[in-house]
Formats: sequence, C-alpha cells, structure tokens
Amino acid sequence: MRRILGKRVGARFRGFLPLLGITDANRNELEEWYEKDFLTSLDRHLKNHNFLFGGRPSIGDFGLIGPLYAHLYRDPYPDSLMRRDAPNVAAWVERMIQPTDYHGEWLEDDEIPETLTPVFARLFAEHWKVLTSTATALGQWAEENEGPEIPRNIGEHRFSIGGVEETRAILPGSIWKMQRPLDCYNSLSGNARQRADEFLRRVSGLPALQFPLPVRVTRINNKLNLDSELLSAGVSPTTGCTQD
Repeated sequence: MRRILGKRVGARFRGFLPLLGITDANRNELEEWYEKDFLTSLDRHLKNHNFLFGGRPSIGDFGLIGPLYAHLYRDPYPDSLMRRDAPNVAAWVERMIQPTDYHGEWLEDDEIPETLTPVFARLFAEHWKVLTSTATALGQWAEENEGPEIPRNIGEHRFSIGGVEETRAILPGSIWKMQRPLDCYNSLSGNARQRADEFLRRVSGLPALQFPLPVRVTRINNKLNLDSELLSAGVSPTTGCTQD
C-alpha cells in the first residue's frame, strides 16, 4: 500500500519537473553538477570546518539547510548518495537539524576559505542568471499589467546548465528572496564594501550583486505583490546585512 501511494504522490510531483526546467535533455548535467561539483566541493570544505565560515552556523548555513535537508537528506536515495559520496555534508546536515550549544567562532578576519570558491563561482556562472532573467521579465510584466498581485508563473525563459539549454517557467517568487542579498550588498560601505567586491571579483560575482532590480516585491497573505509604495516613491531601500 505504501508503494502504491508513494508512486501516486511521486507522479504528482514529477509533473512539476518540466516547469522547473528539468527534462531528459539536461538531466545528466543537473546530476553531474550536484553530485560531482556541488557535493564534492562542499564535502571538501566541510572536512575542515564545522560550518561554512567557521565554528558556528551563519545565515548561509541556514539558507542551504532547507533544500539539502528537506529535499535531499530526507529522501532515501539522495540521502544514501550523500552519506556515501559526501559524508561531511551529511554530518553537517545532522549538526544543523540537531543543534547543541555551539560556541565556535567565525574564521579569523572574516576569511572566506578557498574551498568555497568553486561553489560560489558555479552559482554565479549559471544559477544567478535565472534570477536576473526572472527579474527582467517581471519588470516587463509590471509595465504591461495593472494591479499589484503577481501570478506564480509569468511565462517561460531559457536557461543553461553544463552547456545544455532548456526552458523553464518564470517564477517571480524567487525575486522576493533575491532582494535579500542585493539589499545586504547595497548596504555595505567603506572597507566592508571593498572586501566584498574583492571576493566577488574572485568568483565572478560582482556584476550579479550590482544588478539593478527593475521592481521590488512583497508578500501579503502569502501572495506575491508588487511593492507599490516603493514603486511610487521611486526608491529601492536596503534592509542591510544581519551580523550572522
């Protein structure tokens, strides 16, 4: 009975894959990126560090734990794959979901280890482009439509991973999240901004964080809306960076 119900639920979620741009054409590239690139790099990094930036979890750790735990660690097959090929990542997941009192420190002088460079570089090279394309499409949608509420899907666009192009749905919900790192970066000044720029140049991410959002969005009753107050004021405020 569990197998029958599992197949029924699985078939429903499998139907979402084309909307996300996951097809037979790029399946190998997606799996290659996750298994051979992302997991390998992150496992190498976590061999020497309990968390991304030292001995205590950061906002980056909390950002990664969502997909790595909910979508991968809790699923039998990717869980076994993670434990087999990236045991340090699996151990990190367990530290994050079963917290104790961690009294560790950040790495000295806010160092970002070189072992994280491949992770950031690949994300900026391929994944961030989906966000900028989505933001641009949302700006065009805002010019052509009245009313603040934004549909969950506003069309399709092309993207590339591993050199293979595919089509996926344009999902404006990601812009609500994209605003956070952009706001953080724009709040920096002086030495903090200079150091951030130096790191971003190293991973080819400087143009990404300097991307001008054409519109801003907010969530009202769990529905995405154009932030009309900000639009009418013609401003793009920053919320700053959290210390952690």
